Amino acid sequence: MTGRNPLLWLAFGGSLRRAFGGQLWLVLGSATLWFCCACTSEAARNQDTEHFVRYPVALAADPSGRFVFALGANFDRSFRAGVLKVVDTASDTFVAKDGVEIPSFGAGLAVQLAGSPTPTAVRLLATSREDDSLTLVDLSGAVTPTLYCGIPDANGVCDSAHHYVDTTNLPIGNDPVDVAIAPLDATHVRVHVAATADGRVTILDMDTAPSPHKLPLTMVDHLMFGFGVNGVRVSPLTGRAYVSNNSTNALYTYRVDGDGTTASPYTAAIDPTIILPSGGGGEYGRGMALSTDGGRLYLAYRSPASIIVVDIAPMENGLPRNGIIDVIGVGRRPSEIAVAPTGPGGSDLLYVSCFGEDAVWVVDPQRSAVVGTIRLKHAPYGLAATRVPGAKGWQLYAGLFDLNEIAVIPLVSHSSGATSAVDFVKEAP
Repeated sequence: MTGRNPLLWLAFGGSLRRAFGGQLWLVLGSATLWFCCACTSEAARNQDTEHFVRYPVALAADPSGRFVFALGANFDRSFRAGVLKVVDTASDTFVAKDGVEIPSFGAGLAVQLAGSPTPTAVRLLATSREDDSLTLVDLSGAVTPTLYCGIPDANGVCDSAHHYVDTTNLPIGNDPVDVAIAPLDATHVRVHVAATADGRVTILDMDTAPSPHKLPLTMVDHLMFGFGVNGVRVSPLTGRAYVSNNSTNALYTYRVDGDGTTASPYTAAIDPTIILPSGGGGEYGRGMALSTDGGRLYLAYRSPASIIVVDIAPMENGLPRNGIIDVIGVGRRPSEIAVAPTGPGGSDLLYVSCFGEDAVWVVDPQRSAVVGTIRLKHAPYGLAATRVPGAKGWQLYAGLFDLNEIAVIPLVSHSSGATSAVDFVKEAP
């Protein structure tokens, strides 16, 4: 653990169970640890007005390539909340000093897209582990996007149309760590939320037709998979959902049946579990990503440290194959995956943040090989890859969690060999 904040390592290696009033309950294996960070400090009630994102835990890109969204976790509780901000990829600078406040210990970030032919981000959804909540953030403005979530209260919490906490009628779950959005129909999207402490995955529908200041979420169903669920992704080809778990060697799958009518209401049903390798390390599934054609699921896995490739393409009967087709070894503590068509002939390359290696590993799934490493000055976690308009081409953004920095990595020259990233997103003016 030399050179790493042990508290941060525990948070990513174990599981943050609760975080209220600065009290952190961390579970690592069978041990439960308690920390108090700035529990009585007045600074904990102040708004974060830094010109950068502190503890960038999750990144997401607009499909246009013009912007990347960065969620800060406020992990040390120096302020009253974390912050969601926008990066202008043309200048690699934060768009504005102020962002939207998201309750502390943010984790998951997802982008809701407008319909074709020109999909762009219209809304962001972010989870918070502090208050077991899901925050909806509207986007407006094409040149310089403005973030909006109503009129925040004295603690920076967005209004009731944008901030949803765990309740009996709307069970976001205990310790929500990930969120995924899938299109449903012309006026609705489906939202999937994974909560690690109670092992719950909640399926919600969100009405996108009303005013952007009134965005009701409605409960569809929920499923229980057991402690340690870590991520959720949805196949665009079959509609099946996949759930990783960091405490067991299993990849869970489920579907949503019905057509939403009174005669056939939506109900969630568990499909057969995909059993994964077990290296005996006690840590398993982390982040996931889909191939650009939607036919493969890539899973960052820790026992053994690898990328597991799952064939999720539909068979002739329409059901997904759901078979493991490769296990590719990578560096220590792989965490998140970004996919970009930067390989030979425009094929996919995988960019894997290896939290224990201070590096991003570059994997070519077609050749079943690691083809490069990108050295960073500290441990990367959240990733986003996007094709920036103009001459820049594909770039990777990597959050260096406990350095409060986001590395900017051009991908044209990083497809092979060992290289280093030296550029970083600049502070807002």
